[in-house]
Amino acid sequence: MSDPLSLFPLAIAAAGGGVDAFDVQQLIAAGLTLKQRSVTLVKALASGRSALMLPPSPAFLVALAASDGSGALVIDASLSDDEIAWQLTDANVRAVFTVESLASRVGTGRTIVLLDDAPFTARVVSANRTANVDLGSHHGLELEGDRTAEGRDEECVLLYERAGDDAWRPMTLTHRALLASARALLAGGDVAGLVPEAAGAWNDANGLIRIGAALLSGARVTTAVASRI
Repeated sequence: MSDPLSLFPLAIAAAGGGVDAFDVQQLIAAGLTLKQRSVTLVKALASGRSALMLPPSPAFLVALAASDGSGALVIDASLSDDEIAWQLTDANVRAVFTVESLASRVGTGRTIVLLDDAPFTARVVSANRTANVDLGSHHGLELEGDRTAEGRDEECVLLYERAGDDAWRPMTLTHRALLASARALLAGGDVAGLVPEAAGAWNDANGLIRIGAALLSGARVTTAVASRI
């Protein structure tokens, strides 16, 4: 059995950092609970990927943890509806984690998980029913493992990038790649300098690596969402 800390979400949870008012451990625990308590979500992810169409916020880490085992497409909500629809179809997305203000952009035929009230509750919407899921009152996970463990060579997230011919090209980031890149960034020096920038775009590879590095250092990140409250 591989080390649990070879998974990117569990590795950042073990570092003791936070996003806005929440500990990362609490957010990852809420995501794992969501997957355990929603049969609808489990069935959807059994046949395809998830997608995260979320602003930088604590909900992003809840969704990432709930996507464990299926791979997660990270979508830039500033794209057009046609571009979003194309990416969802091309990546075989069966469940989309988002917030109510963006839910109409998902289209039909997929399970929608609304995380406006994460990490406390989630709302799972499918063709047949809508269910509220209690994510519990988590204040941490019992995490044991090697904090220097090499990441698992399995897909963690998928992103699409513009190629030279203006076509979209998929880019897979494994747990191994994310952890290795984040650790390399940390080894380069100024950890404190990562934190202000980590709250920027989380929907590209560099943004994810920077947020990963900040959280692996045990930092607490304040997002743009929190700064507007």
